[in-house]
Amino acid sequence: MSILSEIAMKIKGRRCERLVKQTRTEVEITGASFGVGTFKIDVGDFSNKIKEFFKVTQIMVALDTSQYLLCGAIREIKDDDSLKKDSMRIRMQLILAFSHLQALLSVPKATEILSKELRRWVRKMSQLHEESIELLKPGPRMIKKGRNETLLRISKYQGIDEEQMEEALSILR
Repeated sequence: MSILSEIAMKIKGRRCERLVKQTRTEVEITGASFGVGTFKIDVGDFSNKIKEFFKVTQIMVALDTSQYLLCGAIREIKDDDSLKKDSMRIRMQLILAFSHLQALLSVPKATEILSKELRRWVRKMSQLHEESIELLKPGPRMIKKGRNETLLRISKYQGIDEEQMEEALSILR
């Protein structure tokens, strides 16, 4: 069973929850109910890289807002199976992003490689956030032929194959 399937089993039928709590000195990813685990980040640990960390924090909050709003939107979708499936797909990717970030931030020492990976994570997750906004934009949806290329690239970055995603989506249906 993939991590996506585990997340799907844990979120099925649950109320919508926010995963990020932010105070002045700390950011907490509270995804324990989604299989991500609770992870606290002390801003002081990143004082020498505060500008970079600020970008990560902004993206985390944006991703969390997206997954939370998608959760509510998914519950309201009645007639459009394609929209519902795309919304669930993106929400799963948003939640998985927190697990990936947790792995990146668990590196004990800030290095140039970690900085590079965090920048890459920010770019990819910014794209994912933009796709989620595009998906929920009011008005008629653009019908795309084939799979959304941006989502496929992000899935590849996250290590998700289509079979794993379909398995997780079937749990949520």
